[in-house]
Amino acid sequence: MGRPPLDKKAVSQVSICLIQATQDLILTEGLESVTIRKIAQKSGLNSATLYKHFKDLDELLLFACVDLFKAYVFDLVQSSKLNNLSTPMDIYIVSWELFCRYAFQYSEGINHLFFSKHSHRLGYVVKTYYDLFPEQLEGMSDSLQTMVRTSSLYQRNMDVLRPIMQEKMSANHMQLINDLTVSYFRMLLNEKIDYKDKIDNDTQTKRMLRICKLLLTLPAP
Repeated sequence: MGRPPLDKKAVSQVSICLIQATQDLILTEGLESVTIRKIAQKSGLNSATLYKHFKDLDELLLFACVDLFKAYVFDLVQSSKLNNLSTPMDIYIVSWELFCRYAFQYSEGINHLFFSKHSHRLGYVVKTYYDLFPEQLEGMSDSLQTMVRTSSLYQRNMDVLRPIMQEKMSANHMQLINDLTVSYFRMLLNEKIDYKDKIDNDTQTKRMLRICKLLLTLPAP
């Protein structure tokens, strides 16, 4: 039986402190170097405290990585207000552009969220995170909220791709475009992880946007 969702009352300054300490370690030492001992030292709390708020280190890492992207969610809300995202295509391109801006900046974190052996736990973490911090989604359209709350990157992309293509192509062709889009992003992300500062974030973002637009013109087999 899985763990019940955390009660909002359980979210305390201790939880925030642990998440922040974990984030700092991810950014300064790299995700693979983060340990419970280091989090305890960084936060000034003992190791046992972690297990009162999180199941284990892996769950805390997932929460810390989700929290890294709160600026992306804020920018997505602001962009939807300022740029009048009135068409599904507008939403699709802008959501990828903003996502890439943060994904390549925090490449280890996004890889851990969506492509690691712990990604199967992300559904619980994302649901709990936004249940605890719903204010981060204020002002966001229902379609964008659905995308942000979804734990699978393949499903996230499909949710914003479908309104563009559902009347123009078969479900199988749409699935092919979705798979190719996410696979190409994963390739770009791995390049960034492997080569770090040798890879320019803006260049990776432009490459991703080009493939997004190109794949939408791909003829059905």
